[in-house]
Amino acid sequence: MSEKLVLTVIIGSLGAYVALKLEMPVGALMGAIIAVGIFNSFTEFTYMPENSKMVAQIILGCILGTGINLKFIMQLKELLFPSIIMVMGLIFVSIIIGIVIYKVTGMDLATALYSCSPGGVTDMTLLAESMGAKATVVALMQLMRLFAIITIFPLVIRFIEGFK
Repeated sequence: MSEKLVLTVIIGSLGAYVALKLEMPVGALMGAIIAVGIFNSFTEFTYMPENSKMVAQIILGCILGTGINLKFIMQLKELLFPSIIMVMGLIFVSIIIGIVIYKVTGMDLATALYSCSPGGVTDMTLLAESMGAKATVVALMQLMRLFAIITIFPLVIRFIEGFK
């Protein structure tokens, strides 16, 4: 397993390097995902320990935590109203899109709704599985959403910001 882990990290690092050189949005993350995904699709010779996600979450939490200070905490009250609008809007749009997918494709309703929810891939997949939806379908749909958001959204934002 250790040689698989080392190879997985090398492949991911190379993918991250290439994506960063190409100035791809969120290049390190997307490059690693694409490179390891392609390599694994052809070889099935990749490995990451089960606790890797937890370690990555801890590191990300530390990175984000260093940005929190008293000024940030004081701004939280200013974010309450925009946050309520955002959450209500996301839930509403997600439900509408989920219902449309259910009606148009014949996908069961729970799977369609969890597939369209704005949560994390892992979280929504686990929740969908616990609620009787098709977890594999939810995971694939969530991954497609994530890839689209990570690759397309930064370009859209840059374009929109060009008009201000």
